[in-house]
Amino acid sequence: MAVKNVEVEVPKTPIEEDIKAPGWFQQLSDVADYWKNELVALLLHQRKPSYAQTLMDKATTFDQWTAAAEMLDKIEGTIINLSHSWSWGADVIQLGHDKWKANPVSSDYDYRLVQDRLAQLKKIRESGDLMSMIYYLRTSITRNLGDCGNYKLFGVAHLGTKNLIDEYQEEVMTMLKTICDMEAPDQVDESFKYDCFMNMQKAFGRTALLLSGGGTFGLAHLGVLKALHEAKLLPKIVSGSSVGSLIAGILCVRTDEEIGQLFCRETYNLNTFERPGEGNLYLRLTRFLRHGVIYDGEVFRESVKENLKGVGNNNTRGDMTFLEAFNRTKRILNITVSSSTVYEMPRLLNYLTAPNVLIYSAICCSCAIPFVYRSAPLLMKDRSGKVTAWNPSGQVWIDGSVENDLPMARISELFGVNHFIVSQVNPHVVPFMQTSFSPSLISRLVGSTSSVLRSELQHRLGQLSDVGLSSSLTYRAQAILVQKYYGDVTIVPTMTISDYGRIVTNPTTDLFNRYLISGEQSTWPLIPLMRNHIQIEMCISECMYSLRTKKLAGMKQDEREGWKKIGQRLNGVEKDVIISQPDLSR
Repeated sequence: MAVKNVEVEVPKTPIEEDIKAPGWFQQLSDVADYWKNELVALLLHQRKPSYAQTLMDKATTFDQWTAAAEMLDKIEGTIINLSHSWSWGADVIQLGHDKWKANPVSSDYDYRLVQDRLAQLKKIRESGDLMSMIYYLRTSITRNLGDCGNYKLFGVAHLGTKNLIDEYQEEVMTMLKTICDMEAPDQVDESFKYDCFMNMQKAFGRTALLLSGGGTFGLAHLGVLKALHEAKLLPKIVSGSSVGSLIAGILCVRTDEEIGQLFCRETYNLNTFERPGEGNLYLRLTRFLRHGVIYDGEVFRESVKENLKGVGNNNTRGDMTFLEAFNRTKRILNITVSSSTVYEMPRLLNYLTAPNVLIYSAICCSCAIPFVYRSAPLLMKDRSGKVTAWNPSGQVWIDGSVENDLPMARISELFGVNHFIVSQVNPHVVPFMQTSFSPSLISRLVGSTSSVLRSELQHRLGQLSDVGLSSSLTYRAQAILVQKYYGDVTIVPTMTISDYGRIVTNPTTDLFNRYLISGEQSTWPLIPLMRNHIQIEMCISECMYSLRTKKLAGMKQDEREGWKKIGQRLNGVEKDVIISQPDLSR
């Protein structure tokens, strides 16, 4: 059998410059990274990566990655049958992952249930009965029918899953759009259909994106946002703690048309820790001895305000409150802060719980890492627009990651969220996270060992508390250990040993670009899974928007204003009212 040599054009990729950390630390980290990779390859008996795998690893756009993944799916499905090689030579059987996708049978989900539900949906939609379609969807729609969102179903092929699952999702979305566009009978108006979609949204649930803390490595969150935005999978509810609050704030003060600015280096002031020329050991040591912190919080505050606006802009985004940002972009920003004392619970700030708090002040509080920045107060706008303290008692707050890195429970209570996408870059968490659909034996052992060690530490710290030997330090340690650091989908950008030496340093332009690419590359393999989880939810939201727009277009001016207010109330849009703190000094 003749095999033709096929020349495949390799997409050109930018040369990634190796970013050097100072001196001996860089040399040690390079040696450690090298031997770590060699040891893992030896233990797992890894083969040299194929040409398609190399293309995937070097891809700089999602289109490049997708093309390489499709190529690799075909290669990995090839089986060499040597059973008759003694007479006719080896048989080459081309299976490919496309064959696996086409076969609905799998023990990882209830394929019979999905098949039955798909057949029922098609039959009801083809009948053209609007009320039957509405009733069926309202009583049966769910995010994970028959466990079709199982991780294992997305770990066989590099791109996509069973065709049956895709067909079911497409049929649900087709029926939703049919209900939205169909001419309603006399007894059913657009308001009724809108109410039905609103009830479906409540029953189906909503998705939130949670951005963890992680110092300078948090720039990888930008790559995650870019990948989700380009795939049209970016949720409207976003939460951040520590550096995650900065990235979330920068996103949520911008409209959809302005999001493209987020991924350009020129948008940012990267002097977050110290101004140019101030980076010397003597100044840091003096500041630490005098104030107990290494860096000047005023430098960080200036950087945050400028980054919210965008470098060179004179807009008002730098002084926005949570409510103002929500009314401008319709994104729900959440920022976590921890109390500087052990007597106060951590807070989740958003347009409901802290409508008039200034976003930049919340970010400064959430990023106040102990011993790095001083704890900071929350600031708000009063009725006259004057900036005052949110808490008259002078309470100050610290890093939100300390006690509430991922505030899932509180967000679920406030916004009906039942699905969480987490971008995890915490340096003490990343090494223990499993980053593949099918973790290796070494990864499972590391995960199990870390879980046992964490449980043991929690137990010992609890014993200290029981005998009265606990302190604020042990309390903080317990708070860090008991937290949940993963979600329904967890994105973990690749972090090297040398990155640990840059966690609290000003990022360079090269480092910014490398972390941006790292965030994107870690997100691309999970896009098929996330699309499976949330595309129906987004289709429901689009239908609600379409119905509201259609209703407004056919109304008179006075009727239009009334319906607009109803739509705003149902979608959580609040009137921009300044609520002042009571004067407790009288």
